[in-house]
Amino acid sequence: MEWLGVTKIELSKCDNYNVPPLRQLFCYEENKIYNSVSEFAEAHNYKSNIHIYRACNHVIDRTVMKMHVFWYDEYIKMNNEEVMSYVNNTAKIITLSEYNRKKEDGKYHGFIGKNSGDDL
Repeated sequence: MEWLGVTKIELSKCDNYNVPPLRQLFCYEENKIYNSVSEFAEAHNYKSNIHIYRACNHVIDRTVMKMHVFWYDEYIKMNNEEVMSYVNNTAKIITLSEYNRKKEDGKYHGFIGKNSGDDL
């Protein structure tokens, strides 16, 4: 599951009243927030949650069933230009090492992705 900021060990120590929220997903085409990947999958009768996770993590295709999906906490930090660049498939997918270099220089503009030769 996609709990925010919680390790599996920490999660295993949670009681039924203190379980952290699931990570929310945003669907651009529907302009809708889903409370979890499972909720999105169920609403669209989609069987592969792993594909949805990968799309949200920018690891494979940017879409699920031709819909652009984002982690909501990441989406709300993006400006309109970044969203449109991603939706129009012009956003650059970068490696983790490139991200770290650009972040240090304050020049990060793009998404971390997994392509051949990447060091993720």
